[in-house]
Amino acid sequence: MFNVYIGYDDRERIAAEVCKHSIVRRTHDPVDVKFLKHRDLRKTGVFKRPWRISATEGIYHDLIDEKPFSTQFSHTRFLVPHLNGFKGWALFMDCDMIFLDNIKHLIAQCDDKYAAMVVKHYHKPQTSRKMDDQPQEMYYRKNWSSFVLWNCAH
Repeated sequence: MFNVYIGYDDRERIAAEVCKHSIVRRTHDPVDVKFLKHRDLRKTGVFKRPWRISATEGIYHDLIDEKPFSTQFSHTRFLVPHLNGFKGWALFMDCDMIFLDNIKHLIAQCDDKYAAMVVKHYHKPQTSRKMDDQPQEMYYRKNWSSFVLWNCAH
């Protein structure tokens, strides 16, 4: 069974459902698709990182590094190896993506010499704001963690 973890944000529920549907519809192999809901992860004690939302701007701020972030799954994506029992391979993907082909073609790309596999690209945002008027931050490796094949046992 291959596990797929989709980042879930209450503001993007429909996108998450479409993403999941695109995987299930095109996959004929055993795959388990789960949403990473920060509230559920907090209830079980798996996710404890503190953050707040500013009342006036609606901007998320991490209380450890004080940096802004834009989605409820900005940090939970890094729990995938733990959630997968530190065994096998698993995929994390943002909820605003879809599969157009069987996921088995992606799984075939897994290479045990890597701890994580990402699409390395240079992304320079063209605007200073993004979804829900959140600030757009520019940083090296931007969006690399949007789609990660995790070698959970590495």
